[in-house]
Amino acid sequence: RPWRITEQVPEVGSILCNFMIKKQLRVEYQEAEIWQWTREDRVLLADFLAQLSPEDLSATTLCPEWTVSDVAAHLLSMATNTKWQLTWKYLRSGLNIEKASERTIAETHGRLTDIEIIATLRATAGAQTTPPGLRPLGVFGELITHIADIAVALDTTVDVPVEHFLVGLEYMQYRRKSNTRFTLTRHGRQPVVDCAALTDGLYLEATDIKWSIGEGELVQGPAAMLLLAMTGRAAALDHLTGSGVEILRQR
Repeated sequence: RPWRITEQVPEVGSILCNFMIKKQLRVEYQEAEIWQWTREDRVLLADFLAQLSPEDLSATTLCPEWTVSDVAAHLLSMATNTKWQLTWKYLRSGLNIEKASERTIAETHGRLTDIEIIATLRATAGAQTTPPGLRPLGVFGELITHIADIAVALDTTVDVPVEHFLVGLEYMQYRRKSNTRFTLTRHGRQPVVDCAALTDGLYLEATDIKWSIGEGELVQGPAAMLLLAMTGRAAALDHLTGSGVEILRQR
């Protein structure tokens, strides 16, 4: 059931794609469906991880500081901590989101083996916790981005429906300093992710689903690779084509 974003604004399930001006959020969604997709993709990830060898679980992902096991632990923290627990860990980390993530990953590894992390990820797939600064669509977008981090690093695929990446692209392309929910740091406002700064002045086009956005130099490729490039993963650039790829590489 491929998604299409058109000026006729077709209905796809209970999510509507509303074509608006570029760099606007073009997805109107019901939270119940986003949570359902989040649950499904968490289960997909758990099933995938359960088949990996210890060597694969210790392999580096496209987040260079994190192994596959670390990413699983990071994603698990959203499902097994309340918003206030995550807020407290953020405060304890000196208002540094990277240190807070490292803290939750270390704590998870301290109490769970890799097998237990995977089992808990599956068991808590239906959790609907939203960390500070993220709405349900943000939790979903982070999940599929990290799934792609793992799959590309291991040179394999995880069978996430391609329309999920479309919604992820729509969400991520919207994230910029002027409209993203931000975290407060001792250095001032810090956007959780500023994809728009990477993609301004570029025309992005997916080759495996009908999706495009922007104006300018062309960046073309699979939706998952566009999502990874948009979120700053340099390794994804080798899977993209077009005159705008070098601009992305420089950024």
